[in-house]
Amino acid sequence: MADAGYGSEENYAYLEKKEIQAVVKYGSYHKEKTRAWKANVCKIENWTYDTAEDHWTCPAGNRLHFHRESKETLESG
Repeated sequence: MADAGYGSEENYAYLEKKEIQAVVKYGSYHKEKTRAWKANVCKIENWTYDTAEDHWTCPAGNRLHFHRESKETLESG
């Protein structure tokens, strides 16, 4: 069962599986709303993604192409 008031990948997957609309905030929700977070060039959330060419562009204008994908399974599954 999903934890009350706690957003995580596991909890969102559980809610999706049960066809329940998620209204749970994820851990960094409030931090992401701050001016400092939005100005931080190290956060990928502040980069631009080009779907046509499948690459990210950082605020400095550098293109970063997809390299590899990995998957991790937690003890809880």
